[in-house]
Amino acid sequence: MGACAACGRRGARVGPRGGGAGGLGEAGWAAARAGGAGAWREALERCAAGGLEGAGAGAGAGGLRARVWPALLGLHAPAAPGPEVAALREGVARRLGELGAALGGEGEGLLEESDRAARAAALFAAGEGCGGGPAAAAGAAWAATKRRVGGDVPRTEPGAPFLEAAGGAQRARLGRLLKLYALQDPGVGYCQGMGDLLAALLRVWPEDDAGAFWVFGALIGRLRGQFSEGAPDVAPQLARAAELAGGQDRALLRALRARDALACPFLFQPVLLLLRRELSLPETLSFWERYFALQSLHPGRDLRAALGAALLRHYREDILALPRGSGPGDLTDLVRLFHHLPRPVDLDLLARDLREFLAADAPGHTERGGGGGPAGGGRGRECSSGSQEPTGRITLESHRGRREGQRGAT
Repeated sequence: MGACAACGRRGARVGPRGGGAGGLGEAGWAAARAGGAGAWREALERCAAGGLEGAGAGAGAGGLRARVWPALLGLHAPAAPGPEVAALREGVARRLGELGAALGGEGEGLLEESDRAARAAALFAAGEGCGGGPAAAAGAAWAATKRRVGGDVPRTEPGAPFLEAAGGAQRARLGRLLKLYALQDPGVGYCQGMGDLLAALLRVWPEDDAGAFWVFGALIGRLRGQFSEGAPDVAPQLARAAELAGGQDRALLRALRARDALACPFLFQPVLLLLRRELSLPETLSFWERYFALQSLHPGRDLRAALGAALLRHYREDILALPRGSGPGDLTDLVRLFHHLPRPVDLDLLARDLREFLAADAPGHTERGGGGGPAGGGRGRECSSGSQEPTGRITLESHRGRREGQRGAT
């Protein structure tokens, strides 16, 4: 893999995707469970570098992912005994039953439809951010949420064999669990894109609603700011991505500035959904476990700016090769590039760059000029994106009026 002639940085490699770094396997997981904090940190380091390895990372209750991810996402201690983990899962299953009694379903006969709707609206209104408003307003908010879920689920991974098999049983399961989660967490409710995340998790827990729901809740918990109304905390992170990458690569910085693109709105989808729409399912799961392992190694740190910077570096040559747009502010080619990646993602390389940019973004870190070779340079004022206001284009269609009737009706 050669260095870039312009800046001395590594070029994005085409070839094996994520197979080079040693990840966490069955033996490492067993050692982490038997050891103390040091053993768990070593396991996290291995997972952050290479994900989970071996056939045991497949689907099903016994798969390595199904056993590691709850600990990886902080749902229980890695050394927690089996009965303790089982008790936690049973609590999730009981809560699902409570929510399901309000939601109801075909043939369940738990409640009359009008009673189910009233109970669901009451649950929804009592949740965070809903203020316990009038019954009519709560009912309208809940009805709007159900409509959004019902409209988006058929568009999630259209034609995917897993979701379409057995008369679409898994797709129906996806819609039901999304509605149950909206009842559980009305402060977030439902936002387009959440279905993409949950659909991936259903492959790891194909017959286990409690397992999928448990981990999905933890996943959204870590991404909560991204699914709050308007995702206001995303824009500063995307702009910071340009500062980080541009601080080490002046040619890339100039290319982004020439297009008035320092706010990086074209990175919104891949960063918001952690590359779910850009990667295959196996790549997605491998990337997610690296990302969350790294997050666990650096609690309290926001990885999104570092992820955006790593993506800018990964596709640097493609950005520089883009034809001139119609003028400043024309981001069409950049949006197309990052929504339809022109080359495979090298997960090992992306993970290393993510760690490097996370270190560069650490509080108190001083980035030295020329970090990217002869054409490098410190970010200084030249890299500042503060003068460029984030545009409305950073939002996916999911964030345009996604709470119509949900907040406005209360």
